Amino acid sequence: MMTFLNTNNILYKHQYGFRPNHSTIQPIIHLLNLNGEAGSNSPPEYILAILCDISKAFGVVDHEILLIKLFIYGIRGTINDGF
Repeated sequence: MMTFLNTNNILYKHQYGFRPNHSTIQPIIHLLNLNGEAGSNSPPEYILAILCDISKAFGVVDHEILLIKLFIYGIRGTINDGF
Protein backbone atom coordinates (compact mmCIF):
# COMPACT_ATOMS: atom_id res chain seq x y z
CA MET A 1 0.00 0.00 0.00
CA MET A 2 2.87 2.40 0.74
CA THR A 3 4.15 1.87 -2.80
CA PHE A 4 0.74 2.88 -4.17
CA LEU A 5 0.55 5.96 -1.94
CA ASN A 6 4.09 7.07 -2.83
CA THR A 7 3.71 6.36 -6.56
CA ASN A 8 0.53 8.42 -6.76
CA ASN A 9 1.83 11.22 -4.50
CA ILE A 10 -1.15 10.87 -2.16
CA LEU A 11 0.71 11.57 1.06
CA TYR A 12 1.70 15.12 1.97
CA LYS A 13 5.47 15.57 1.62
CA HIS A 14 5.77 16.62 5.26
CA GLN A 15 3.84 13.60 6.59
CA TYR A 16 6.54 11.99 8.72
CA GLY A 17 4.65 9.65 11.02
CA PHE A 18 3.96 6.05 10.06
CA ARG A 19 6.23 6.18 7.00
CA PRO A 20 9.32 4.11 6.32
CA ASN A 21 12.64 6.00 6.31
CA HIS A 22 11.11 8.94 8.19
CA SER A 23 11.79 9.76 11.81
CA THR A 24 10.41 12.05 14.47
CA ILE A 25 13.47 14.30 14.19
CA GLN A 26 12.59 15.33 10.61
CA PRO A 27 9.59 17.52 11.49
CA ILE A 28 11.68 19.22 14.18
CA ILE A 29 14.41 19.98 11.65
CA HIS A 30 11.78 21.27 9.20
CA LEU A 31 10.30 23.55 11.88
CA LEU A 32 13.75 24.88 12.83
CA ASN A 33 14.54 25.58 9.16
CA LEU A 34 11.27 27.50 8.73
CA ASN A 35 12.01 29.43 11.92
CA GLY A 36 15.49 30.34 10.70
CA GLU A 37 14.18 31.50 7.31
CA ALA A 38 11.43 33.61 8.93
CA GLY A 39 13.88 35.26 11.31
CA SER A 40 16.26 36.21 8.50
CA ASN A 41 13.56 37.96 6.45
CA SER A 42 13.34 41.72 6.50
CA PRO A 43 11.26 42.56 8.46
CA PRO A 44 11.49 39.37 10.55
CA GLU A 45 8.42 37.15 10.51
CA TYR A 46 6.97 35.35 13.50
CA ILE A 47 6.43 31.61 13.77
CA LEU A 48 3.61 29.92 15.66
CA ALA A 49 3.65 26.17 16.18
CA ILE A 50 0.80 24.18 17.66
CA LEU A 51 1.79 20.60 18.39
CA CYS A 52 -0.89 18.01 19.11
CA ASP A 53 -0.62 14.31 19.84
CA ILE A 54 -3.56 12.80 17.96
CA SER A 55 -2.40 9.19 18.15
CA LYS A 56 -5.44 8.26 20.26
CA ALA A 57 -7.78 9.72 17.60
CA PHE A 58 -7.25 6.69 15.36
CA GLY A 59 -9.23 4.59 17.81
CA VAL A 60 -12.39 6.57 17.12
CA VAL A 61 -12.20 6.65 13.31
CA ASP A 62 -15.44 5.60 11.62
CA HIS A 63 -14.32 2.55 9.64
CA GLU A 64 -17.01 2.92 7.00
CA ILE A 65 -15.87 6.47 6.22
CA LEU A 66 -12.26 5.29 6.17
CA LEU A 67 -13.08 2.51 3.67
CA ILE A 68 -14.93 5.00 1.45
CA LYS A 69 -11.94 7.36 1.47
CA LEU A 70 -9.57 4.50 0.65
CA PHE A 71 -11.83 3.56 -2.26
CA ILE A 72 -11.84 7.17 -3.52
CA TYR A 73 -8.04 7.22 -3.40
CA GLY A 74 -7.99 4.08 -5.56
CA ILE A 75 -7.22 1.47 -2.92
CA ARG A 76 -9.32 -1.50 -3.92
CA GLY A 77 -9.16 -5.27 -3.89
CA THR A 78 -8.44 -7.43 -0.86
CA ILE A 79 -7.39 -4.49 1.28
CA ASN A 80 -10.76 -2.80 0.75
CA ASP A 81 -13.19 -5.71 0.33
CA GLY A 82 -15.50 -4.21 2.95
CA PHE A 83 -16.76 -1.55 0.56
